Amino acid sequence: MILLCFVMGIGMLLFALFAILEGVTHLRLMQFGGIAALIYSAWAIGQFFSPKKAGSYIKALIAYLLGSLSFVIVAVAIGIIIDLIFKK
Repeated sequence: MILLCFVMGIGMLLFALFAILEGVTHLRLMQFGGIAALIYSAWAIGQFFSPKKAGSYIKALIAYLLGSLSFVIVAVAIGIIIDLIFKK
């Protein structure tokens, strides 16, 4: 849990850095920030479990993507349920 909180915090700092750079330069840099945060997360999680095996990095990337996808699905489902409840 501590590892994931730290990694996600660093990812948010990367997003903030790229957002500031985008605001200052008026270039579209947030896509690169997202890619950098994704690569960093997969690398950091892979380093934690088995730094000498390439498979650990692939597993970390897949786990990160599945976790993000499941979070989005649950968040959208909760939003739809709340909308259906309060529309009546």
